[in-house]
Amino acid sequence: MNSEVFLSIFDRETSYLAYLPLNTREQIDLYIDLLTKAINKAIDIAVPYKRGSPYDKGFWTQECRNEVLYTRYLRRLYTDYHTIEYWNLFKRQRNRKAKVLSRAKRAYFRKRIEELSILEPWSSFKWAKKRDKGASNLSIPILKNNEGREAISLEEKAAFLREHAFTRPVEADLSDIIDYSYPRPLVVEDRLSTDEILVACLRTKPNKAPGPDEIPNLVIHLLARSRITILERLFQACWDLSYHPRAFHKAITVFIPKEGKKDYSNPSAYRPIALLNTLGKALESIVATRLKDILEKSNLLLET
Repeated sequence: MNSEVFLSIFDRETSYLAYLPLNTREQIDLYIDLLTKAINKAIDIAVPYKRGSPYDKGFWTQECRNEVLYTRYLRRLYTDYHTIEYWNLFKRQRNRKAKVLSRAKRAYFRKRIEELSILEPWSSFKWAKKRDKGASNLSIPILKNNEGREAISLEEKAAFLREHAFTRPVEADLSDIIDYSYPRPLVVEDRLSTDEILVACLRTKPNKAPGPDEIPNLVIHLLARSRITILERLFQACWDLSYHPRAFHKAITVFIPKEGKKDYSNPSAYRPIALLNTLGKALESIVATRLKDILEKSNLLLET
């Protein structure tokens, strides 16, 4: 991502946000929606269109391309004329193509292993270990629940995993809080400091998967270092109103397989991972740090 281009577009798209009031919850929700759209637009312009893909054939060379094209050409000749000469030519070329591709794959694999051995000596071992355990599968097999029902389609699998992971919680017994006498409220600093906001934004790892807002942590790091004022206004308004914005209530749940399981048709072989909005995680980190400091300074934690 081109940081200069991103900041230029971001400044242009958010120039009016400084004049928007943040006195109500509805105004905070609107502010977040506009801020998210501005960030995503800046990302679209600042990030180049050409990106690597996990499906790229790293071994592919010009020689591989030439052999494949010539094999297709001979195949078309045989399809058109059906002669024994064209069939023999096509068969020899097909075998030659297979050898060229196999040689290119072998050379690419050895080159990658050599590079990893120098830069990351243990990465190839970890990859082989996970592969041996069967943890590299990209697709979920047919699932079976305790009743023997099977889930074949993606919708059925999603329903199985959702039912298994998100059971209905037990209703809490609140009878003991009736007529409870609460102690005097603690005095807390009203203003959020720039340092605690900066620390909360930079605490996350830059390359983690984003949530529904599609804003990576790397972008939040850039904004915290270069445009922290716009984040300060938002977080301060949320703190003043004791409000967790509506957009931060959403998450993307991804089920990943647990390592070392023998049967991946069982829904219990998967664990859910919640991908939250990055701005929301920064706000939660600020509040959590504040609460921890209050508990420690007021001696409200049990000694263990």
